[in-house]
Amino acid sequence: MGIYDRDYVRNRPVNGGGSRTGGGPWSMTTILIAINVGVFILDLMLVNAGATVSIASMPIQTSQPPSWSSSPAPPLFAIGHFSTYTAFTNLEFWRFVTFQFLHGDITHLLFNMIGLYFFGPAVEQYLRSRKRFLAFYLTCGIFGAFLYLILNLIGNLTNANIPGLLPAAVVTPLIGASAGVFGILMASAFIAGNQVMYVFMVLPMKIKTGAYLFVAISALNLFVLQGSNQGGEAAHLGGAAAGFFFIRRHEMLHDFFDILGPSKKRGGKKKPSNTKRKPSVDDATVNRILDKVRDEGVQSLTDKEKQLLDKAGRERE
Repeated sequence: MGIYDRDYVRNRPVNGGGSRTGGGPWSMTTILIAINVGVFILDLMLVNAGATVSIASMPIQTSQPPSWSSSPAPPLFAIGHFSTYTAFTNLEFWRFVTFQFLHGDITHLLFNMIGLYFFGPAVEQYLRSRKRFLAFYLTCGIFGAFLYLILNLIGNLTNANIPGLLPAAVVTPLIGASAGVFGILMASAFIAGNQVMYVFMVLPMKIKTGAYLFVAISALNLFVLQGSNQGGEAAHLGGAAAGFFFIRRHEMLHDFFDILGPSKKRGGKKKPSNTKRKPSVDDATVNRILDKVRDEGVQSLTDKEKQLLDKAGRERE
């Protein structure tokens, strides 16, 4: 994935874009990058201190039920990685989220964070809410893991030699932020698809062309070439499909975090309807600005339009 130097990366609004501005709070893009880097460094430190955890690895016999061997793994990797065995057989559902913050090596981390850094701010600004952007990002990662799970389950249950199925052992780990990043990439193709990016810092192409090219490469690797990273490619395609869908229907993510607790709508006290404040930025203005983003890119917005979009997002959170 290349590096992109666009206006919408440099000019980020308070609370809605990709970085701190004017001493304000960090954007969710910056927070996610910090968490990913922090988790990677912490796991390295724990391993260097001699802390490892045994996890199930390849079976030592082919009888049913299988008898798994074990191998040492970094502590955070052990409790956070995704696999069909841990998430489906053991019902450890938190792994649909935690695997997104783990990386195998510095190169794996670097490429995912480059994609998140350069594409995340525009998507976060478009969604007008750090909370909704986080929901979007995590949802894309969850769909990536879900597609991997389905293909791995079918591949193991049927043993069918069908392109796209994943016959790898059910303990095979899946880690990385790339499913979420692919979702963000597809969102960028929708938001600012006609803007130019530079793949590998050399080759110029429209963002929508580059996005669909990366998706096509993943599909080729999964269904035709069937290389060593088929599981990762399945996650890429699941994340990309979720990004394509939810950037067009992001209102569906409004209650994403209610799964972690009772909904405010159900559990909280209802405020009298006459106390609800009317947004200071009307829907017609917001829609006009969003149409401009879609047609001309985020960098076409004036400072006033960015401020109005950010204000509307905070009022509607």
